[in-house]
Amino acid sequence: VKCFQDKDGPLKPWVVTQLRDSMEPGENGIIVTTNRIGQEAREVADRDSEKPINFIDVTDFVQLVFENQENLTDQELWALGLKRSITGR
Repeated sequence: VKCFQDKDGPLKPWVVTQLRDSMEPGENGIIVTTNRIGQEAREVADRDSEKPINFIDVTDFVQLVFENQENLTDQELWALGLKRSITGR
């Protein structure tokens, strides 16, 4: 898994290439980004079926957080800005 934040527009293809270069054939990669996924990055991700790479963009991440909110600890909720203080502290 690679987490990437870029404020200069959609995710760039070099991020996908960097993750793929660190993978062995048969491994799966996931890139989590706080931005959109650029079309070129998606095309690069689709080029090598032996090292598949999927994406979680900001919209997917927010949806996953809210779908699984009851499974998160107070500290995790606090870190995500969903709780004013950590219980017991």
